[in-house]
Amino acid sequence: MAYPILSVIVHELQVIIWVFLNNFYPIYLYLLVLILLIALLSVFLIYTLSNKKEKRNYQALLNNYLHEMEASKKELDDLRKQRVGLNRLFSEGLLLVDNEWVVYHANYQALSILNLSAETLMFHPIPSWFMYEVETAADQKLEFIPSLNVQTIIQNFSEGGSKQIKTHLKYFPTEEGKPGAAIILQDYSELLECHSKIQKLVYEKNEINKQLNCLFDICDICSIPDLTLDGVFEKSLSIIPNGLKFTHDVWGKITFHENTFTSANYKDTPWFFEAPIKVRRNRAGVIRVGYLTEYPRQMRDVFHLHEKLLIKNIAEKLGHTATLFALQEEIDALSGSRSPSKKTKPAKK
Repeated sequence: MAYPILSVIVHELQVIIWVFLNNFYPIYLYLLVLILLIALLSVFLIYTLSNKKEKRNYQALLNNYLHEMEASKKELDDLRKQRVGLNRLFSEGLLLVDNEWVVYHANYQALSILNLSAETLMFHPIPSWFMYEVETAADQKLEFIPSLNVQTIIQNFSEGGSKQIKTHLKYFPTEEGKPGAAIILQDYSELLECHSKIQKLVYEKNEINKQLNCLFDICDICSIPDLTLDGVFEKSLSIIPNGLKFTHDVWGKITFHENTFTSANYKDTPWFFEAPIKVRRNRAGVIRVGYLTEYPRQMRDVFHLHEKLLIKNIAEKLGHTATLFALQEEIDALSGSRSPSKKTKPAKK
């Protein structure tokens, strides 16, 4: 009796499931998809918000770091300025004088710069040579007036050599309120010496550049097609002055075999330098370069070592060019294509 009842119940459940699947399954499926979409959007929103939060935190950390860097940089600049000020303070000499130019205070640097002892300077009138140099450089008579403010550079000669001293005088009353002056001293000797060396190096560099450009120009004209050897010599004489120190005052002369070439301003003077022009190791001519005016001597003569090397290099280049011309003439003579006496530029290899 129980089995028929159980079968009835199973049948009824099958009918209920079949009815549910046919009527409610599409709605259930839609709800499931919607729930999944909502879950995915929620996860994406949470991820985005967390990233924005991390980004804001990172931006805040970066801004703090930049502010700290700016503050550190400012502190370093302030420390650097203080260090420069301290270095300047310790390297400067200070003299305080009253209205009689009597020194009542002098620090160690002032004594060192002036090469004087404390016993010689303290409570004595300031040295007369110092006053003379300052007034001469300032071109005025020093007076104790509130507007006194004089800056000059004077020279101090002593047993240890000469010093260039930058001097700054300014009105500074004494403790009793009487007129006086403060004198700040700086030893500019090393600075001026370094500046002089730099100027000398720059000048020598410019002179070497001139000489190199001159040599390059000579090489260029030696490579001009169809230019005769005579033309090379003539153009070289117009280029050579550009490589020498006193360009405006240079004359030139080239002697090659029986031919002589001179510059437009040629005038034979005793201030010259010459170099041989060799063809196949034999002396075939000479190039002579001189000045129209006498200039201070550089060792043996007025020409600097680099200028002599330039003239020698030009003579060597002209000798090579003349050798090429001679070889080309020999080739033309053997081939019979050209006249041996015709001076034409050899074909450029």
